[in-house]
Amino acid sequence: MYNPISNSSKTFLTFIITALVIVLFSSCSDSGCTNIYSDNYDEDAVEDDGSCILSREKFIGTFFVNETCQTGLDSYQIEIYESDFTDYQIVIVNLYNAGGTVIANIEDSYLDIFNQVDPNSGATYFGSGSIIENSLAINFSINSYGSIDECTFAGIRDD
Repeated sequence: MYNPISNSSKTFLTFIITALVIVLFSSCSDSGCTNIYSDNYDEDAVEDDGSCILSREKFIGTFFVNETCQTGLDSYQIEIYESDFTDYQIVIVNLYNAGGTVIANIEDSYLDIFNQVDPNSGATYFGSGSIIENSLAINFSINSYGSIDECTFAGIRDD
């Protein structure tokens, strides 16, 4: 039987196809968000494409707060800003309606106020919370001059 393609031609053709497949698959770099503190982090991404949305972004803004503490009820406003230190921190201003400032670590939709002293008031804060869309809830404790107050608040973002 006549075969129009010789063995050397088949070998050459196989080599070319294999080389093309290798080049095509090795030159494809998966681009996406490479920042692990982002909501849209892509663990397969090799190259950052600038699309990262930091988890802390959903916390940024002004919130109107209704607070319940052991010492009573209060309504006030807080401001939340990005921290200049890391991609996973926020700065909360006016927690407890005392004008103080605390830092919280963010992971997904959760925040953690680690044990810290507000330099303005000398009060010690710690607590945790979460956000769902525009609703922020935080449970925290404050120790001010030896007096401890346990508080819970619900806040709504002012859009």
